[in-house]
Amino acid sequence: MERSKPNMPLRGLTTIAFVLALGLPVVFSLLPGCESTPSEPVFDNPFDPLGQDAGDPLQLQAAAIDDTTINITWNQPQGLGITKYIISRSAYRDSSYSQLGEMDHTTDPTSSYTYNNPDPTSTHWFRIQALTDTDFSLTSYATPDSATTGPRVIVGSGLGHTATRFTNLEITTTEGDQLRIALDPSFTDSLRIVPTGAPGVPINLTYDLGTATGNNEIKTLYVVAFGDGFESVPSVQDIRVDFEPAFTVVGNPATLATRTVDLAVPTEGVLNMRFFPEWADTATTPWVPVSDTYTGYQLSDSANPQFIRAQFQGDFGFNILVERKVTPDLLTAATFRLDLAEDHVTDQSSVFGLSSAVATGMRYSESADFTGAPWLAYDDTVRIDLSGEPGHKVIYVQYLNDWTQSGTLTDYVIHVIQPAEVSFWAPLENDVVMGGSVFQVRGASTVGSEAGSVYIVKFDPGDGNGFVDVTGTETWSHLWDVPYFPADTPLTLRAQAWYGPSPDSLQTVTTAITVTVTQLVVTIVSPMDGANLAGNKQANFTGTASGVLNGAPLDSVTIDIGADHFPASGTSNWSAEWIAPLWDADSTLTLATTAWAGGETAMTSIEVNVIQPPVAITEPALDDLVDDDTDVTISGVTFSDLFAAPVDSVVVDISSDAGSAHLPATGTDNWSAVWRTPVVTANTRAEIIAVAFAGAESRADTISVTVIP
Repeated sequence: MERSKPNMPLRGLTTIAFVLALGLPVVFSLLPGCESTPSEPVFDNPFDPLGQDAGDPLQLQAAAIDDTTINITWNQPQGLGITKYIISRSAYRDSSYSQLGEMDHTTDPTSSYTYNNPDPTSTHWFRIQALTDTDFSLTSYATPDSATTGPRVIVGSGLGHTATRFTNLEITTTEGDQLRIALDPSFTDSLRIVPTGAPGVPINLTYDLGTATGNNEIKTLYVVAFGDGFESVPSVQDIRVDFEPAFTVVGNPATLATRTVDLAVPTEGVLNMRFFPEWADTATTPWVPVSDTYTGYQLSDSANPQFIRAQFQGDFGFNILVERKVTPDLLTAATFRLDLAEDHVTDQSSVFGLSSAVATGMRYSESADFTGAPWLAYDDTVRIDLSGEPGHKVIYVQYLNDWTQSGTLTDYVIHVIQPAEVSFWAPLENDVVMGGSVFQVRGASTVGSEAGSVYIVKFDPGDGNGFVDVTGTETWSHLWDVPYFPADTPLTLRAQAWYGPSPDSLQTVTTAITVTVTQLVVTIVSPMDGANLAGNKQANFTGTASGVLNGAPLDSVTIDIGADHFPASGTSNWSAEWIAPLWDADSTLTLATTAWAGGETAMTSIEVNVIQPPVAITEPALDDLVDDDTDVTISGVTFSDLFAAPVDSVVVDISSDAGSAHLPATGTDNWSAVWRTPVVTANTRAEIIAVAFAGAESRADTISVTVIP
């Protein structure tokens, strides 16, 4: 677009003399005309340096909102084909700028961008460029603007309030060697001067905020860094006085079983404390020493909800009254059941009762009137011995606490007595045993008192030769030479007991199990079944493998997980490493390990969960080697659905013995930053931390690389 040219003005009477070819001088007079005033130039290109905005219609402005945020605003000219803006930052006005991000053009008159976590006590320069849909720049760059940050100050827990006047301050600076701290902008009230830490390294100190008249009073803290001719802008923090110790009953139960309770007390800022049932008792109740647990508070003997009241003397110079409502449990929600199968049948002489009650005592009986049943200390799980006669039995249970006694709860058991039983202890049903080995088979036998005794126990190894003798009867064992098969083979094992009132009148009872004889055994030691693995991180797998004594030697162990198949290191004790994939959602994968020996295989598997991180560094990889004095691209991703708010920005911090860097990344879902590696003379480890900011929330990912000369 061009500027309009001004009209040329007409002048007053002008006389011009011409000498004609004939040599006669002729004088012409031009009569005076109307003289006009020129019109003002029309500047229809807002980027014209001679325009009303000096060629800068964007009017960029940067302002430090606080010590962790700089807000950047600019105008949005309409009708010029602008589609987006590029925002860049530099430490100096005229040095190279690094791109922070892009913002789409809208119809709003202004737009803004938030720069999070700027270096403290530093000046940050920003500039902006307007682009069309073809990425044509309407201007090189608008006039830069700057904002200067003060020291970064975190008060107490960082929530903006404190229960004690002696609050902790965490202060970070990058320039200056001393800090000036006060409660007024002129730095006269409660002035304290302390040395700073190393650049970027926070210091912690305790600062006295002075007395306060009561809660919600605002203490305004001013902090400035200075030294060697430098003085930062002040950081200003409003701190709300919030002294109200929220004591609770220890464990914070919903209801109470006892009149005597212990109280958990937050003691920050507390000088003295006292507890009582009524406000009228405040002055007559003595103060007690400060402790995070107050033991033995006595509630009143009332089954209705009641209050525990307290007064706390704070170091701000005022006292506060606090009360907590507690509710006695009247045992109306108590439950009881026997730990039995669905049919309630058992051949055991005892059963376990499972209770859920806010109680101090309990009793149980097979009699509805609890004849002879003593009160016992309450326990969630109790063993209940059944009376000798078999049949249908009802178990009656009652609970009590300091407030009441429950009604009677019941469950039933059908008690049967088996005449005799023989069982395996090892191996068990579906166990795997190794062919060619010697296995100690173990088991037990039992018999009812009316069925006599067990006289003989025998074992059938499933080889077609029938039963063989074992050692023992009540508990028995046998050394079994497990046969060798060319492939995994199921085998049925049997145990048989001969019992009766005498050796001359015996009956038998038999138990059978099925096991698998295998020639290879492989196990996964780590991770455990159901373990969680972090996406984009290295997972370490370990385990063992073994073969038959006279079979082929172990050749290898391989790993299968997801779509990946790779060999493990070692055989008898094997290990492997795997980088968990980076997906957009958590997933469950099968980790399968296979042992190979002479063409035979054995496989075992577990399930693992790959948990995706909210933010991940994808380049470079963990433990990568990078050259020094080189531009290295650091890139990664964020998963916005794992944040409570949209991701605002990503910042990359790098630290090593050779120096540090703070790099705002470009983009959010897929982000990147360029790091100029330092010059090193020996291999140097560097830690890379990527932090994603989403509103007040931040998440981070960390890797380490080695910078090589």
